[in-house]
Amino acid sequence: MGSIIRILLVSINILLALFIFQNGFLLKRQEILSKSSCSDAHAQPGQTCWMKQQYQRVILILVDALRYDFLIPIDENTKKSKEEWYYRGQMKNIEKLVKSGNVSIGTLLADPPTTTLQRLKALTTGTLPTFIDAGDNFSPDAVISEDSFVYQAAQLGKNVTLLGDDTWLSLFPNQFSKTAAYDSFDINDLNTVDDKIAPILQDEMLNSNSSIIIAHFLGVDHCGHKFGPSHPVMADTLRKMDRIIGQTIETMKSDDHGMTSTGDHGGESENEIRAGILVHSKKHQIILPERPIHQIDIVPTISLLMGLPIPFSNLGTVITQLFTRDLWEIAVGMNYEQVKRFAETYAAQKNFGELHSHTIRDSNTMEEQLDTMSRIQTLLRVSWTQFDDAYINAGIFSLVEAIMFLITNEVMSLEWIIYRTGCGLLQAALLTDKTDSDGSARTLLLMTLAVSCLSSIISMCHKALQIRISIKSMLSAKVIGPILVIIHSISLFSNSYVVYEAQVVRYFLQSLVTLVFLEKLRSTALRPRKPFKLNFLWKFVNQDQNLIIFTLIMVGLRSEPIFHRCREEEVGCDTYYPSRQAGSLTRDAQVVRLLFALGSLAVANLSVFKYYGLRDTKSQIESNSKRSSETIRILSATSWLHIAIIVLHSVFASLTHDVSRANLSAHSLSVISLICAVLAWREGNSAICAHFLLMPVYILFGDGLIPAIIIFIAVSVLIAEFVSREFIASTIALLIPLGFYHLGHSPVISSIPWNAAFVGIPGGTALRVLPALFVLFHLNFSAISSIFVISSESESSQKMSAPNTAWTLTETLVLMTIRATLTCLVSSIHRRHLMVWKIFAPKFIFECILTIVFIFSANFFLIYRQFFGEKFKNSEAKINKLH
Repeated sequence: MGSIIRILLVSINILLALFIFQNGFLLKRQEILSKSSCSDAHAQPGQTCWMKQQYQRVILILVDALRYDFLIPIDENTKKSKEEWYYRGQMKNIEKLVKSGNVSIGTLLADPPTTTLQRLKALTTGTLPTFIDAGDNFSPDAVISEDSFVYQAAQLGKNVTLLGDDTWLSLFPNQFSKTAAYDSFDINDLNTVDDKIAPILQDEMLNSNSSIIIAHFLGVDHCGHKFGPSHPVMADTLRKMDRIIGQTIETMKSDDHGMTSTGDHGGESENEIRAGILVHSKKHQIILPERPIHQIDIVPTISLLMGLPIPFSNLGTVITQLFTRDLWEIAVGMNYEQVKRFAETYAAQKNFGELHSHTIRDSNTMEEQLDTMSRIQTLLRVSWTQFDDAYINAGIFSLVEAIMFLITNEVMSLEWIIYRTGCGLLQAALLTDKTDSDGSARTLLLMTLAVSCLSSIISMCHKALQIRISIKSMLSAKVIGPILVIIHSISLFSNSYVVYEAQVVRYFLQSLVTLVFLEKLRSTALRPRKPFKLNFLWKFVNQDQNLIIFTLIMVGLRSEPIFHRCREEEVGCDTYYPSRQAGSLTRDAQVVRLLFALGSLAVANLSVFKYYGLRDTKSQIESNSKRSSETIRILSATSWLHIAIIVLHSVFASLTHDVSRANLSAHSLSVISLICAVLAWREGNSAICAHFLLMPVYILFGDGLIPAIIIFIAVSVLIAEFVSREFIASTIALLIPLGFYHLGHSPVISSIPWNAAFVGIPGGTALRVLPALFVLFHLNFSAISSIFVISSESESSQKMSAPNTAWTLTETLVLMTIRATLTCLVSSIHRRHLMVWKIFAPKFIFECILTIVFIFSANFFLIYRQFFGEKFKNSEAKINKLH
């Protein structure tokens, strides 16, 4: 019980330490809530508010995820690759309009993160998002409090109509005069939103008095999530959007103005940040510049075109080509005054001297004003990436102290319980009282941590003096395993090693398993042998079978590249069929992938019931044994029904796209699997119980990754049987990150498996907690399943008593925390690195999530083992006697 309390309290300290570091590293930009007003600028003669309204109406069509190369026309003689065939040259109406000179297209650059909420915020306020703002994309209560052109239009009594994505309603509550908004969460629904708002858009253009009409279409984005760009459905979706845009332009009256732009969501790749913009006006011909236009430039442009004040926090620059030439200087001048006013306010609040030096100088010509706005924008991009060094240092120091405490304090006394509780309370106080103006909570926490570290150092020195250190002891199993984990953690200081981490961690894990194999080989060679018998290697293969297990483990580890999901920076990397979207594959490839999954399930099912099911023995004469045997045989027969349902689900989800039947099959499998798992548990067979619990997991991951799960589970089971206790903690610490990559993940925001959120759940559901848990489970399956390695190892080893199991978990927790600590240190040191938000910050987030999930899983396992494990173990022992 003391070991459980010790691990539980230190786990709480580690969790709080990670959150303290996160609060210092991933800071949000502090918003200025001031609003622009008509009196802020020198209005044109005869005008009461800034600039004369140029158009009676602006129609803003947002086609979510429409990349620039989707939009541009191509020459008939241009050769298209097989992948480009479905998304290049599909928008014929736009092609005709461009050739006739009625419209102009250009490149629109989105500032990462390219999640939906951040893109809408930039498109309406003109502000730049920060990395941690991406987390708000999953908040149902996100509201834009800063100034925006939507707010300004409502303040001046102009009607604003919203059609499409319902995200706008949460961002701008009570600011639209008319809405026709629909749920945007269901990526399986490609047509409902677009088909419903298309006729409403036409009616609004003809009959409404709205000054601004916003139509947000989702079909292209949902199609990209489900099928990818290289698919016939994408071609159909693009042609439908082409018809809608063409009809919109035809319906526009002579004084209307139309604009379409897009935003994608995810990371910072070229395809994610380069969107397309199409502009049409019948007042005068517009030719957009060849240079890319920033999305935030739309904000001051729309504001001045509609005679609105530019939002106070805007950093965008007006697109002068949308104005007549005689208004260029006036538009740029008003934009300059607004940006300067915001910069002066920001510099005064933040004591930003360098920014103030740019605002005190007057810029009189249009060129000077554009140059000054560009400089101010550059400075603010840097300044908005803020860090709180005090929180960062406190978080890292707390993690270091927790590691040292776990290493040196094996016995949990009452004094240490009180200390750790107090330490946790101080950490919680620092998190909740973010102001901490006098720094008292932080100072007291640091003093407490320093005392603990000093105690740990004294304890380590005392133990070191009592231990005779030799070369042999330094190369022992207990030392080499942790050294490999630490070397892997240190390698994360290099961005290249982060990018190619899958190969690095696979190399270290293979080295560790090879070391275990050599240890077993050496111990076998030292056994006394009778003369004239077969050599020890032949005996080793036939009797111990360690060579076979070693080979199987190495083959399983080497299979990771088959399921590896490449990231943009990995040169020469190919993502193979198992990790690709099912919709992006040909029908033949989908069938082959499904057959491969079926074969893997069949082999796994046969193996489980052969090696873990009851066998016919003489001891089964007893009635109780016969009943157990009959139950296992029934479960064995039922298992094939599970496999059939999994195959049917894949057919419905990937081949026929029948969402309702796919959901029904997922629900049916979940219920049947739970019943069978309970029956197996009552019979005391944990392996078969786990086998049935895995059945819904196969559906969650999809048919492509079913072989990956089976291989990973098989490798984990073999490692539990093969690796000795001295190596088990280091092996798990390396197996968790390798499993992350093996199961088709990558530490990139855009690679989050959103498809898992819709397995068995209707997309329009108001309950978002369950989909979020599905995504987290998908991402962290390796951390959760690693606990079963310790469980299996403890059950297979007579020496693995409850204290030994707790100590193994403690060793693993230490190694996981070391890697998390070094990841925090890497992020802190590289916080001004060019690749911090593209490589190091995502790595920090995913590593911390893996560590947190492991901590929760480990504590749950210990508590379960303490209160329920003994009863279950006794039940299982009776069954094992029958083997």
